[in-house]
Amino acid sequence: MGNRRPSGLAVSPYLQTFKGHVKLASMGAMMTVSASSRVADFGRWRPALWALFGGLLLLPAIAMLFTDEVRWTGIDFIAAAAIFAVVGCAIELTVRFIDQPVLRTVLVCGVVLAALTIWADGAVGIL
Repeated sequence: MGNRRPSGLAVSPYLQTFKGHVKLASMGAMMTVSASSRVADFGRWRPALWALFGGLLLLPAIAMLFTDEVRWTGIDFIAAAAIFAVVGCAIELTVRFIDQPVLRTVLVCGVVLAALTIWADGAVGIL
């Protein structure tokens, strides 16, 4: 009777729930399975990430309509799209496969900084 919830459902000593997470305990080891995983949480931000990259890709095209100082060719747009695609895929893979939040943050920042370095080198030749 001590293992009963007020609703009358029996709770196994090997299964506990806490804020959407299910903890399975067997043989002294704990395994946590998240019902609302970080991939599902990132799924809300995925369209925003790709929309940001698309918007950044449109900025030079719009600027070329108003000024002669911005002169991009088709190759420039292809190179920018390739950089954005690689960065976006790297961020998605990092979020999907890295469990530790600090490591995930460091890797995403590293990917963004590497992309900015490549972008700056392509723009003004810093390397």
